[in-house]
Amino acid sequence: MLTQWNRQLPAALKESAHFQALTEQEATSFQARLAYIEEILQRIEGWLALDNEWVRGENDPRAFLDPLELDLAINQNPCYERDKRISCWLIHSTWIPEKCHYHTLDHLSNKLINRIEESLPPLSCKISIFTTWLSHQADALKSTLNELYDADHYEKVYAHLIALDCLLTKLLLGLITARMNEYWESA
Repeated sequence: MLTQWNRQLPAALKESAHFQALTEQEATSFQARLAYIEEILQRIEGWLALDNEWVRGENDPRAFLDPLELDLAINQNPCYERDKRISCWLIHSTWIPEKCHYHTLDHLSNKLINRIEESLPPLSCKISIFTTWLSHQADALKSTLNELYDADHYEKVYAHLIALDCLLTKLLLGLITARMNEYWESA
């Protein structure tokens, strides 16, 4: 699987006052976080490509879920180097474009909005239902990353940063709730 690490941030983001106000370390950490998200996405896609066979033939879904849950938790809630990294909350709270606050949805596709609004899998569902949900979320995550990097204006960048965090948080919640799934005991 080819990685697209170190993609160039869109000019609309790099030229924004918010991004330019970041220290060099914060800007580097911001880009590293996006690369980390792409790594997570590649791992999900790789696992889904195994056609519901657990990673490397293992029967325990935790072999896949445990490290993925940890990576998502670290990505969304970093507890290290707080002075070198800008938090998701700070971006959500202070990077709001002028006159954009109530029009963020205008910059997202209907398909992406539907994926953000898609329900979590039931607590007791077959693994195939979970993997279908995971596939939908991975597709939305990939699309959101691509739209973010291709954004030609700041409002679109901001909307996709928010969407990205919605999807990542939802993925984390989906993985955590999957631990309560009684069907997984016999997987």
